[in-house]
Amino acid sequence: MQHTAESLVKIDLVLPTEPPKGGVEFEVAVVFRIEPKWHIYWANPGDSGVATRVDSDLPDGWKVGALRFPRPQTFVTPYETTFGYEEAVALFLPLTAPPGGLGDMNQLELGIRWMVCKELCFAGAVTRTAAIPGSAPDADVAAIIDRSRRRLPKPLAASKATASLARSGTTTSLRIEGPLPPDRGAAVGFVPLETPGVEYGERAVERSADRFVLTIPLEINPGNALGAPLRAAGLLTFGDAEGPSFDVDLPLAASGSNPAPAS
Repeated sequence: MQHTAESLVKIDLVLPTEPPKGGVEFEVAVVFRIEPKWHIYWANPGDSGVATRVDSDLPDGWKVGALRFPRPQTFVTPYETTFGYEEAVALFLPLTAPPGGLGDMNQLELGIRWMVCKELCFAGAVTRTAAIPGSAPDADVAAIIDRSRRRLPKPLAASKATASLARSGTTTSLRIEGPLPPDRGAAVGFVPLETPGVEYGERAVERSADRFVLTIPLEINPGNALGAPLRAAGLLTFGDAEGPSFDVDLPLAASGSNPAPAS
């Protein structure tokens, strides 16, 4: 059988079953069901691949939030490290209807782009349309949505950890420290986002009886920032891909001055 991105990945939109209210945010779940042993990519694909995207072209007055990704899996080979999802995942797109409500709008159209890989890779792009309000998903899709929602990162403050900059000689590092989770043997890790002008080095973790310090060297090149503010950002992770994760987003001054700790 000849593979295509569309044959390897099935995509559904799931909307709330109640009509959205004007000015009140709601979420669309974009559900991906992936053929076994193939995978799609996170917001930062890593050393290869393409980030999964969901695009909208909504009428004036609508607000579109940032696409929410669950914690990804990490795929490691002798040649590269990439981040993404196997089997199934739901991404969540926050939308807000205009204050006056939906008017005569009775369906939502989204454009979805992804790359799916095993030994080979295929790029896909489709448009999906769903009625507003939506209908209840079947049990399999509902389970994918529930599992994905549980894997969404939480604010860093929920981990009681803090992020700051540390310096040793000419090296600047991102330093994250805080209490270990209840499973104190769980691995402590960091999955970086793509942050123009900032590259991440090898992580080092120090543990005491109940606390950890995670240190990640940074290579900061303001000239490569593409006009974006410099920042160190990613996920603090504990345990395997089903374990908790927390958003880290630390602004960096181009001059290298040390910002206040993020929490």
